[in-house]
Amino acid sequence: MTSLIMPAWLPSCCYGVKVVNIAPGNASQDLLDRHASYLLFDARSGVPLAQMDGDEITARRTAASALADRWRNQGLQARACANLEAACGEADIVNCAFPATEPMVRGAGRRRAGTWTSSAASRP
Repeated sequence: MTSLIMPAWLPSCCYGVKVVNIAPGNASQDLLDRHASYLLFDARSGVPLAQMDGDEITARRTAASALADRWRNQGLQARACANLEAACGEADIVNCAFPATEPMVRGAGRRRAGTWTSSAASRP
């Protein structure tokens, strides 16, 4: 069993944690190999605001990634950058696909509009 812990936050508003449990042996029991939950909290008081089905969130995010890929393949400009934070402040679509141990973009450089997706290989 492996558990992935994925935090996200919006200062002075809310923070959330997605927990994904990966159980490779589940296939022999006719169960999915991963299950997820998302918890959302008030950033000031810590009061729980919501508990959501993480599997559903993952499915929707995966669909958003596929849509972003389709848009990108229809001629949208894609380019490498020297300053990731600055580039994310200008981009309409940001799709990150790599495992990271720390946040790659802090909130200051993010545009409020646009499409943000990420996916990464999980490591045991």
